[in-house]
Amino acid sequence: MKFTMNGKRLKEKINICLLKGKYNQGMISTKSQLGNEIKITTDEVGICIENADSSTYIKVTEIVSNEAIQEGGSVFVNAETMCKYLLDERTTFTLKEGVLLMSYGTSVVQIPCIERHGFSHVIGRFQDMKASSTDLQVTEKLLLQTKAVVNKQDMINAMNMAEKVGNSIYTIRVKAGGDMIISSDRDSQMFSSRLNPIEVVNRDAIACISLPLGKALEQSTDDEVIVYYDDDMPFVFKTNDITIMRAPRLEV
Repeated sequence: MKFTMNGKRLKEKINICLLKGKYNQGMISTKSQLGNEIKITTDEVGICIENADSSTYIKVTEIVSNEAIQEGGSVFVNAETMCKYLLDERTTFTLKEGVLLMSYGTSVVQIPCIERHGFSHVIGRFQDMKASSTDLQVTEKLLLQTKAVVNKQDMINAMNMAEKVGNSIYTIRVKAGGDMIISSDRDSQMFSSRLNPIEVVNRDAIACISLPLGKALEQSTDDEVIVYYDDDMPFVFKTNDITIMRAPRLEV
C-alpha cells in the first residue's frame, strides 16, 4: 500500500471514525469513543477508514486523484499513535514489512502496524451494505425498510440540542408520509424537534439510540443524511462520505 495525502486531512477523517462524544451508560451520560484500532484501505476509488465495536460500525471515505494512490492495500493501525505525527503537509504513506512509513519534507516517521482489528469480523460483515431506492440490505439476513432523507444541518441542530437534555438517549420516530421527530427527555426536561423529510417516508418506525451523531455529521461534505431503520432495529446513517451503523438502545 502506498498513497499520498495531506496529513491534517487524514487526521480529520480518522477522528470521525473514533466517534468521540457523550454516550449513555445505564443511568448516566459519559464521554467515550470507539477503540483506537482502525483500518485504512486504498484502491482506485480513494481512501477508506473503518472502525467498529460490538454495537457500532463506521466507514469514512475520501475520493482522491489517481496520482495519489500509488499502490492499493489495507492496514490496521493505532489511531492515537498515527495522529500525533500527522501534520498539515503533503505526506506519503507506505506500508513495508509490517511497518507504516510516513514521509513529509525531509522527515520520516515509522509506526508498527496492528496484526488485526479486535472487531474485524464486524467490519467484514457490514462493509458491503447495498442501498436501493427504498431500503438497505445491511447483510444477507438484515434488511432495513424504513428510509428517511433529511437535511444534514437540520439533523445536526436537532441532535446537538437533544444532547443538552443530558441523558444521551435519543428517540427517532417517523410516520409514513409524515415528518421525522427527534426527542430526548430526562426527569422534567424534554426536547423535541420535527424535521421535514426531503423524500416521502415509506414506513412507520420508532427506536432509541445513544450516539454523538452531530459531531460526526458536521465533518461530512454532503447536504443530506439518509436514515435507514425499523422498530428496534439497527440504525444506518449515510451521507456521500460517511456511513454509521449503530445498534438501537433497548429499554430495560
